[in-house]
Amino acid sequence: MKRILSLAACLTLLCVGFARSAEFKDDLTGVYRCEGQDYKGTTIIRRSGSAYQLLWSIGTQSHSGVGLVRGNYLSSSWSVNGKENVPGIVVYEIRPDRTLHGLYSSYPGGAVATEILTYQAPAN
Repeated sequence: MKRILSLAACLTLLCVGFARSAEFKDDLTGVYRCEGQDYKGTTIIRRSGSAYQLLWSIGTQSHSGVGLVRGNYLSSSWSVNGKENVPGIVVYEIRPDRTLHGLYSSYPGGAVATEILTYQAPAN
């Protein structure tokens, strides 16, 4: 329960930051290298209007989510495809070099972990 409350507090602080930071103007569409503490994979990001679709491919698993940019942050839902009963959230800080530094968690579980997305190429 403490971890879930800590995650909620972090997300609240990020939301406050949304209102204070300048809106990120560039399109994040592309193919990214995805790196976590004990995994590597690929993430494809596509844009439709104000929404982003994120598709992660990590090992034999695929994940999908829908996100929004506010300020210098991209926030997205995610779920493991085929396991919709394990929803998650990720909040990425958009850095000037176009890397995305994220914190993510899922429920149940509630542990918070980090992930970095590094731009590689345009998405098809």
